[in-house]
Amino acid sequence: IENPYFTFFFRVGPSINFPRIKSGDVLVVDRKRDPVNGDICLGVDKKNRFALYRQGRGIPEEHWGVVIRIIQERNG
Repeated sequence: IENPYFTFFFRVGPSINFPRIKSGDVLVVDRKRDPVNGDICLGVDKKNRFALYRQGRGIPEEHWGVVIRIIQERNG
């Protein structure tokens, strides 16, 4: 973790629909990192909900941070 004071952990809920990211996974998000084209990012949509998006393919109302790691939930 490059920026410990700006790094947050989010557990994905069932409402997230994103390739290779499932409910129960944990996202490690760096708020200080600048996104580059193709990064998976966390943003805030028009209804003030967190939403995942890929930088360069649509932007939510507000950029919140860059996903730097996906920790997949263990099943079993």
